[in-house]
Amino acid sequence: MDLNPYESPQSDNSRRVYDSSSHYKLLILSIVLASGFAVVVFGFIYAVNFAGIPYQDPTPAMQASYKFHDFVSRAIILTGLAMFAIGLVGCVGLGIIAIAAKIHAILRLSK
Repeated sequence: MDLNPYESPQSDNSRRVYDSSSHYKLLILSIVLASGFAVVVFGFIYAVNFAGIPYQDPTPAMQASYKFHDFVSRAIILTGLAMFAIGLVGCVGLGIIAIAAKIHAILRLSK
């Protein structure tokens, strides 16, 4: 028996309306996932370019500048990690929901 996800399991004649909202959700979560990764990379680049390696014997102004740029780079990296985590959890969650729906449809057909 060929299971078409766009056909209703109750009867062969009735067709389920194509649900594109889950595809949009997956697209948005994938964009959030990729954007989070890009923000993390940007945070590392910012850290290397502006904060860099701490000075060995800095003046107070140099130390303040280093601390400021280090704080900014850490904030950028943490924001990117949060975006990445939200996108990852959302994509995995949608995958689990899709697998559960397919299993439910198969079990309903087998009765």
